Amino acid sequence: MPLLFLRNFDRAREVLQYATDHGPKALVTHDPARQPDRGYFTVVDGHYYGVFASATGPVAFRDAQQWMLCENQVLTEMKLLPDGRKRFVVTIRNERVLDVVYQPSGIVVDNWSDDERMIDFFAWLHDGMSSGALGQFVSFYTLSA
Repeated sequence: MPLLFLRNFDRAREVLQYATDHGPKALVTHDPARQPDRGYFTVVDGHYYGVFASATGPVAFRDAQQWMLCENQVLTEMKLLPDGRKRFVVTIRNERVLDVVYQPSGIVVDNWSDDERMIDFFAWLHDGMSSGALGQFVSFYTLSA
């Protein structure tokens, strides 16, 4: 399986080397001479969370665990908790596969986009997986052969 170079959603200079068959390998400084692969990651409590493009569609991950984000099978949920933290949940075929509680970083701009309304990785992923944008998100994160 290939080694991907995924951009950190919050820190433009940081790239994760991610082996699709083993998970995270190393954090490295972004090399402008090497184009990062299609995908992003973030770190919460020492765990790597992210999404990358594949030939069969977007793949979400937590460390080495991976889940296909297929159009008709996936639901995401985002909740603001009373203490200011957020909870992001991914459910596939009525099974909760990912549940992460995190403190938003306060980052208000996606370093990789002109869209200034994106505030954190999980909010971005939830927006991408929402009904109106789902087809575009899945299409963009599906690599052509």
